[in-house]
Amino acid sequence: MLCFYKVFKVKIQDYAWLLLCFSFSVLLFLQSCVSRNQAFRDIDLHVMEQDFSKARALIREEKDYLYPDNDAILFHLDDGMLALYENDRKSSIEQLRKAEALMQEAQTKSLSKEALSYIINDTVLEYQGKDYEQLFTNILLSLNYLENNNFDDGYVEVRRAQNIIQRIQNNHQIIYDSFNSSDDAYIKIEEYQLPLIDSALMRLFSSWLYRADVDRSNYEVALRNYKHAVELQPEIYDFLSSDHELENSFDKNLMHPSIQVVALTGRVPGLLEKRFSINSVKNGILVSSFQEKSFSPNARAANSSVQRDAVVFPLPSFGVPINASFALPEIKAFTPIVYEIELVVDGKPIGWLQKTESLENIAVRFFESNIDFIYFKTISRVIIKAVALGIASVEAERQSGDLGRFIADLGSIAFSQLSEKADLRNARYFPSTIWTGDFSLEGYTTGKEYMISFLYYNKQGDILYEETKPIVIRKGASVLNLLSSSFPQ
Repeated sequence: MLCFYKVFKVKIQDYAWLLLCFSFSVLLFLQSCVSRNQAFRDIDLHVMEQDFSKARALIREEKDYLYPDNDAILFHLDDGMLALYENDRKSSIEQLRKAEALMQEAQTKSLSKEALSYIINDTVLEYQGKDYEQLFTNILLSLNYLENNNFDDGYVEVRRAQNIIQRIQNNHQIIYDSFNSSDDAYIKIEEYQLPLIDSALMRLFSSWLYRADVDRSNYEVALRNYKHAVELQPEIYDFLSSDHELENSFDKNLMHPSIQVVALTGRVPGLLEKRFSINSVKNGILVSSFQEKSFSPNARAANSSVQRDAVVFPLPSFGVPINASFALPEIKAFTPIVYEIELVVDGKPIGWLQKTESLENIAVRFFESNIDFIYFKTISRVIIKAVALGIASVEAERQSGDLGRFIADLGSIAFSQLSEKADLRNARYFPSTIWTGDFSLEGYTTGKEYMISFLYYNKQGDILYEETKPIVIRKGASVLNLLSSSFPQ
């Protein structure tokens, strides 16, 4: 503002009109957000009705409005997941592939973006995909390929998922170390844990692939890695006992046909906004949270966000009074409605699926590992802008008196409210839970078509949804009788 005022030497009345225009643009921006949320609610309604075709049609029809250029990755992720639920494997692979390519491209720009985000709010930067979204894009691509019995591409996606986990571990440690070693780091992050060590679902897919290829050695390694993933991450796999392990069914699978099933339920947690105030005090910067918002009764906190009421940080304000606000994301999980899933073959129950992966727990884990960085980065950005605007207010008052100071202060407030909104972007349609089953079909005839039913039960034991699909049972090397079902409610 000061630069604009000095260079163009506008009269204070003109400056006031400019500020009013700016404030009006803020209102238009907020109204746009409200309308966009309403459009997503209409899409979500179709998802709740299991009408994925209409949901995809709306997303494509409103693509330019719902997904600005910076959110191209989100469009491909959302459309790819809805295509998977619609059983359109070809479209799902196409869209998830595009998302994967864009996320890889975004990774090459991440360093410059990280530097820029200390000045500009994350919401105006290109969305590059959260780490767990990148990981499960590859894992779900593998599911698409394996259901098509495409082993080569299925293997490739599993290996890419393994590489992503290694990259996540390396990147998070580098960020943590560089933050704490910085000369400008007034605050140290004392305790840090890697958000993810391994994926049980990824190891399970590996075991199915190795068993189908009659590779006993790698099959047994995959089983051990699955067990280690569960044992070493009890906060993620809290639904499995510490001694849980997969049955070694290698020999049984050679003698009898079997069926592998995967079910996707629920929706990955979403992000909500929580606002904070920031004020300069005698010994530093006081950050305090506003009163907790009330949320819909069908949402619950999932180890949620920042539990700070008021904290003073020993940060400089450079002698400029700071009175501003900012927002941080808060993660909220949907209440699950599916508690059990039964598999039925030609009307005969053959077993129950097992919870294998919780994207809800993983999303919360990644959120918790990143929130401190987001918190301190946002505070730094607010201080930089508040100091700059404070100096501008003093200069405006010197040149134009109290009216200049008043208008400059109004501009500071409007700019802060708009530019320091929380980045609430994430892929909307990843499942919260992935269930699996591996059942022997001893006594069933190979080469014959059977009707496979997935029965989804609620906590009271009532059937919520049933999906039935045909499959021709096969047996032999490089064969998987894999079938998936979805109930993303």
